[in-house]
Amino acid sequence: MARKAKMNTDVRRNIFCTVATSDDEDAAFERLLRLSLKGQQEREIIYVLIMMFLKEKNFNPFYPTLIARFCDFDRRFVLTTQYALWDRIREVNSLKLRARIRLADLIHHLISNEVLPITVLKVVEWGTLTAGVSSVIRRVLKLLSSSSVTKVRRIFNPLLVKDKNSLLAEGIRLFLSVNFPDSEVYTKLGETFLAS
Repeated sequence: MARKAKMNTDVRRNIFCTVATSDDEDAAFERLLRLSLKGQQEREIIYVLIMMFLKEKNFNPFYPTLIARFCDFDRRFVLTTQYALWDRIREVNSLKLRARIRLADLIHHLISNEVLPITVLKVVEWGTLTAGVSSVIRRVLKLLSSSSVTKVRRIFNPLLVKDKNSLLAEGIRLFLSVNFPDSEVYTKLGETFLAS
């Protein structure tokens, strides 16, 4: 089963089997920690969890919750998750539609639960968006717009710092105006992020 899921190293297969045979997030977390992986091998945990989640037919909160648990456990997992998501965003055009949807769901979950900041989207090349990246960003922003106004303000607050994230802020503003004109998404995000 692990080979079929393209887990092509012993470490990845071990992580895959540990996760697949765990009863819940708590058991998976504890069992993965007991593997005592170090350095690059430890980073494979996040890679495998993301790959397993992207293969799910429906949204399964098990994986985003487990990733969030690792991120809460140690900051190094936050960085690993961010880099792993950047890799998936860069290769999004090679992903199947369902995997793109899951990627957007994962990014949304991690941003809306404030595991990762909105700046995780800074890797997006706003001037040369492909259809695949555009579909992922559209879904992420649409899902984020269903959050409360207070939460949306907190999420987008890092973009309000002058000069720090101006390219990302401008990219999102333009993306919203092109992809969500006259929609609830534009209105909701406009009341918070765009009004600043």
